[in-house]
Amino acid sequence: EFRRCACDLFMKDAWQKMALMYCLQKNTTQANACRAKIASQGNKMADVDIQAHRFGADKKWPNHLLLYAHLLIDGGYQQQALTKLEEHKEADFADPADKVEYNFRLARAYDEMNNDNKAIQLYQRTINIGKSREEHFAARSALQMALIYERVGMKQEAIKRYNECLSMRGHDFQGAIDQQAKAGLN
Repeated sequence: EFRRCACDLFMKDAWQKMALMYCLQKNTTQANACRAKIASQGNKMADVDIQAHRFGADKKWPNHLLLYAHLLIDGGYQQQALTKLEEHKEADFADPADKVEYNFRLARAYDEMNNDNKAIQLYQRTINIGKSREEHFAARSALQMALIYERVGMKQEAIKRYNECLSMRGHDFQGAIDQQAKAGLN
């Protein structure tokens, strides 16, 4: 039984990633086909599969700018992501989830570029507007702030932010984010 379950790990996540790839390519037929597979493939044992399952059931596609910025940042192209993001402002996004993600992506770009003050300001904005949402951005922002504070030697502020991260419940990637915050506290 374990072997069968282990083989099903990350399948929903893989289908989500393929759907997002096709979404960015504006190939809606393939994007929808991949999204449809999320419901019937894999299991929900890993945080990424739980989040992918929710994505599959939602039927809403992510904002192309925010998805593109996410991929640029993950790929090490922070300046390009920042340039794209700064062409917009929070008010340009009608969806509250997009407002939260916009602030988070800006914060991540600044964080990766070692602009701690700007990153902290935007992480705080993300927390303020996203702490009661099911997306992971607010909890991840508290975690990232804790890491910054720990790096610069502000241990009490880091502890406060790790605890703030742990106080946020019911968001995507709960297990993984909580584990990182607990490790930080240790």
